Amino acid sequence: MQGLKCIRLIRERNAFYKERLNALGQVFKEYVETQPAHLSYPNITELYLNSIVKDVVEKAESLDTFMESLHVLRNSFPEIIEEWRQDIHQQLFKLASDGLTAAKVQFDPDTVMDLATTTFRCDRCYKILSTHESITHPCARHWGYYSSAKLRSELAAVKEVLQELPWNATENIEFYQPTLQRLHRAWHLCGFDPKTLTVAQLKNIDPIIECSACSTVHTGRATMRWQGMVGFRLLRTCSFYPC
Repeated sequence: MQGLKCIRLIRERNAFYKERLNALGQVFKEYVETQPAHLSYPNITELYLNSIVKDVVEKAESLDTFMESLHVLRNSFPEIIEEWRQDIHQQLFKLASDGLTAAKVQFDPDTVMDLATTTFRCDRCYKILSTHESITHPCARHWGYYSSAKLRSELAAVKEVLQELPWNATENIEFYQPTLQRLHRAWHLCGFDPKTLTVAQLKNIDPIIECSACSTVHTGRATMRWQGMVGFRLLRTCSFYPC
């Protein structure tokens, strides 16, 4: 009997979250469609974990009351999104800071996240990522087969409905020291100072880069825009210079 009761409670809990989180997701989707497409936004799990949103989801007495609260909540989306972005930025900064400190590399905490040499790696698919790509990378929210007991307990019902996790809950995104060294060498070969070169500067200059090691008479010149150099063959044997 106790087992049947537990099953019933789980089903009721899942139905509760499914109804409300799907409604939340629809309202948030409609809001995001009115915003700039190039910016990053939280998924519904991350949105739900915000204390304001969580209170609305959990405490509304009925679905009608909840739907009314959602339209009021919509006005708070800009602040909630900005808070989420700052939280993700702090998480990425900690990954970079811990990695650079462990490697005994000096860095300026005010500019390190803006540098073209600050990159990350996905431990699941091994892709090299820029700061922005790290936020939007699919593996950063991939459930897979891993999670701690705490994570399963805390997010089990939400995961059951949404099949997604908060950013980097499974720690797939990591700071990757070898790429830092290779990018320093590559940008130096291109005539830039890797210690001060920022992503904003590269966007303004928009240089075309050629890998001399990969360019051949038969296959042609291995040229790419600067964004392509970040993960190009993991930079293991390549020699770059500006075209």
